[in-house]
Amino acid sequence: MKLQNTAVCILRLGGLAGYDRIMARYFAGKEGLTGSQHPTNLVHRDDVLKVIAHLIEKEFKKELYNVCCLEHPTRKELYTYDCKRMHWPLPVFVQDKEVGKTVCSKKINQEVEFTYLNPLDFKYNN
Repeated sequence: MKLQNTAVCILRLGGLAGYDRIMARYFAGKEGLTGSQHPTNLVHRDDVLKVIAHLIEKEFKKELYNVCCLEHPTRKELYTYDCKRMHWPLPVFVQDKEVGKTVCSKKINQEVEFTYLNPLDFKYNN
């Protein structure tokens, strides 16, 4: 089906986190994890709702937006930090130098002021 003459706005969301969605839960106590230096490309669900509300309010146009935090701590940094604050067993990463991709969301960040600029600041229900 083709949507001709239709304004479609595409949101490419980073990993959705916040409230009960805590990425570190899946890595707690695990050993031999790789990708320690990969940047995290996450977004808090409150910020996703802000973006959607903003786009509806401004009567969105055809556009593509990446939606994630401006800051991208490494997987090792974030998951270790969150496991500590949740009192979960720490993940153990192998030493590697592989670096992943950082998603840029400057376009939407110029239009919407995010509540959470860094995943290290996410609030969770625990």
